[in-house]
Amino acid sequence: MAFKYVRVSLATLAVFFGGLVAPAAATASQPQGSAEITAACHGSSCNHKDPAATGCAGDGRTVSEFIYRGYRVEHRYSPACAAMWTRKTYVSGSAWSFYGAHEAITGNGIERNRYSYSGGWTSMWSYFLINRSCGVSNTGTHCGEWVG
Repeated sequence: MAFKYVRVSLATLAVFFGGLVAPAAATASQPQGSAEITAACHGSSCNHKDPAATGCAGDGRTVSEFIYRGYRVEHRYSPACAAMWTRKTYVSGSAWSFYGAHEAITGNGIERNRYSYSGGWTSMWSYFLINRSCGVSNTGTHCGEWVG
């Protein structure tokens, strides 16, 4: 009798844990917290637009970053929008005048979008343009590598 009880219990556990494991395997190919992004722009139609307002920030990821004068300056990329922007966040330090900038090489030369949104980010440039992120303070400017 004890053997029958153990066999039934093991079968019950296998069904229970199998039911918990199966859905995880079915979604393993999706990044955690991912959702389909509905973007209001793509590529050059994103130039000079807000990544949050267009939905591009939803799948945004940091491709490079550096610390300058107490701020983290991130070069952000949205695959859904094929666009990039700069985000700055305060870490520590004493720069009394600081903003993030995003530069791109266009037909007009190097153009700069300044930090202009309350979340600390710039407007975007198309991923298909050569671009970079910069931090600008009262004592100078530091930019990351050109991408594109």
